[in-house]
Amino acid sequence: MNEYGIHFSYFCLMNFSQSWNIIIKRPWIGFLVIVGVTFLLYSGTIKYGILFNYDDDAYFNDAGLHQLSFSKLLSIFQTFHLGMYQPLSALSFALLFDLFPGSVEAQRIANILLHLINAFLVWRLILAFSKDQFVSLLSAFIFAIHPMHVESVTWIAARGNLLYSLFYLLSLLAFVKFRTQASKWSLPLLLLSFLLALSSKVTSATLPFIILLADLLYFKSSLKKSLIVFIPMLLLSLAFVWIGVSASGSFGHIAELSNNYSLPDRLILILNALWIYLYKAILPLQQSVIYLYPWTQGGKLPLSYYLEGGACIVLLATLFFIAWKKRNEVIGKFMLAGLIFFLISVAIVLPLKWSRTILIAERYTYLPYLGLFLAILMVGKQWFIQSGKLVRSGLLSVLVGMILFFAVASFQRNKVWENPNILFTDVIAKDRSNAEVSMGHYNRGNEYLRLGNHDAALSDYTEAIKLNPEYVEAYFNRGLTRLLDGEYQSAIDDLSTSIKIDDRNPDAFLNRGIAYRSIGENEKALQDFNASISRLPSALAYFNRGALYYFNLGQPEKACSDWLQWRNMGYSGADEVLNQFCQ
Repeated sequence: MNEYGIHFSYFCLMNFSQSWNIIIKRPWIGFLVIVGVTFLLYSGTIKYGILFNYDDDAYFNDAGLHQLSFSKLLSIFQTFHLGMYQPLSALSFALLFDLFPGSVEAQRIANILLHLINAFLVWRLILAFSKDQFVSLLSAFIFAIHPMHVESVTWIAARGNLLYSLFYLLSLLAFVKFRTQASKWSLPLLLLSFLLALSSKVTSATLPFIILLADLLYFKSSLKKSLIVFIPMLLLSLAFVWIGVSASGSFGHIAELSNNYSLPDRLILILNALWIYLYKAILPLQQSVIYLYPWTQGGKLPLSYYLEGGACIVLLATLFFIAWKKRNEVIGKFMLAGLIFFLISVAIVLPLKWSRTILIAERYTYLPYLGLFLAILMVGKQWFIQSGKLVRSGLLSVLVGMILFFAVASFQRNKVWENPNILFTDVIAKDRSNAEVSMGHYNRGNEYLRLGNHDAALSDYTEAIKLNPEYVEAYFNRGLTRLLDGEYQSAIDDLSTSIKIDDRNPDAFLNRGIAYRSIGENEKALQDFNASISRLPSALAYFNRGALYYFNLGQPEKACSDWLQWRNMGYSGADEVLNQFCQ
C-alpha cells in the first residue's frame, strides 16, 4: 500500500468509525440511510415504460387483471400466468391496476417499495440470529444495493421474486419468535406467511429445509419437535411444486434436460451455475439478462464449463473445510449457516432434471445471496476485531470500496433496463456466447418489429439465424415480417423452414397459408389453414379459411360455417360479415 493508500485508509477508518458509532447507537438512522441510497439508485427507473415482448406487457394486457371483480378474483387463484402459478403476484398487479389504471409508474414504485421492505426484514432477521447490529445493517445495505438484484426490482414482471422474498423473510422471523417467545400465534403466522410465499412464487418451497436446519443446529431442538413444524410445511411445498411444474409444462416453459445433456454434464452445469452465482456475489461483472445453456461440441460441453465446474468444487470444498474446522467459533458457525442457506435456497432453480431455457438468472440470487452476505460480513468482522490498525484500515477501505462499487454498478445497470432495445443491445455487446448473442438479436428484432422498423427487425432476425441456423422462432418472425412487407415468396421460404424444424406451431401454418393465398396458391393455402386448425383452432384461422372458401374457392356454405365459428370465438365483427355474405 503506497502513501496515498495509507492516508485514504486512515481517513476511512476515522470517518467510518465515527459515523458507525452513531448508527450503532441509533440503528434507525442507519436504515434510513439505506432507504435513501437505495431509492436514489432506483428512482430513475420510475419513468421507464414497460418491456414489450418480455412479460411486462402480458400483465398490462391481461383483461383478467383489470376492473377486478369477485369472479376475476377467483379466476386469478385458478389461473396460471406466464407458465407460473403465482396468484398473489398477479393479484398485486390487479389491485394496482384498479387503484392506478394503466400506470406504469405505480407498478415500478410498488417494486421499489417491496425491495425496501425486504431490506428492512433482512436487517431484522439477521439481527435476530446474530445479535450484531453492525453485520445486520451492512447485510441489509448490501442486499439493497447489490447489482445482481437490479433485475428483480427494475423488471416489473419480476414482482413474484419480491413478494415471495417478503413472505419468506416474514416466515423466518415468525419462526424465530415461535422458538424464542412461544407465542400461540407464532406458528399459525409462520404457516400463513409460508402459504403466502408459495402463492407468490413456488421458489419459496425451499423454506421448510432452511427452518429444519435452523431448528436443529441453531435452536438445538429435538428432531421430533422440529418435525412438527417441518412436515406440514413440506407437504405445502410438495403441493405447490407439483402445481408449479404443471403450470410451466402447460406453457412450454420447461424442458427435460436429459434430452440434451447426460447426468454428468448436468452436474457440470450445476457446478457452473453455482460458480457464476458465487463469483458474481463479489464481482458482478458482465451482467446480462440472458444466460443460456451452452451448445455442445461433439456431444461435449465447452472446456470452460469443466474448468469452472472444477473451480467451484475447489472453492466450496475450501470454504466448507474452513467453516467446519472453526465450527465451534462464531466465524465457523456463520460461515456454515450462510453457505448452507445459499445452497438450499438456490437449489430449486439449479439445472438437474427440468429447466427453462436459461442456465441461471440474476433474479434467482435475490434471496439466496443473503446467506453469502452474512458469511462474508461475519468473517470480515472477526478478522477486523483480531487485527491491528493498519489491517483494520485496509479492511474498511475494501468495505467502503465495495459499497461504492455496488452502488455505481447498480445505478449503471438500471440504465440498461430502460427499454427492450437497450436491454438486448447490451446482451449483444457482452458477447458471452453465440447462443446468447443470437437470442439478443432475436429479442431486439421483436422490439423493432413492434415499433414498425421492419428493416432493422429483418437485419436482427437474419443475424440471429446466422449464429443459430436452427432458430425456429427467428425464421418464423422473419417470415412474418416479410409477409407484412408483401414479400410473399420469401415469407413462404422462412415459414417453411420454421415448420421443417418444428411443425407444432399453428401460426406458422396460418401465416404461410395467408402467403400462399396472396400468390394464388389456393390449394396449398387450404392445406395450411386446415393444418393450423387441426393443431389449435383459432378465430384467425377460421376467418382466413372462410375468406378462402368464399372468395377463392367458390364454396360459400363452408365459408359461412367457418365465419360462424369465428363469431362463436367472441369476435363481434363477425356479425357484420355474416349479415353481408351469409344471408
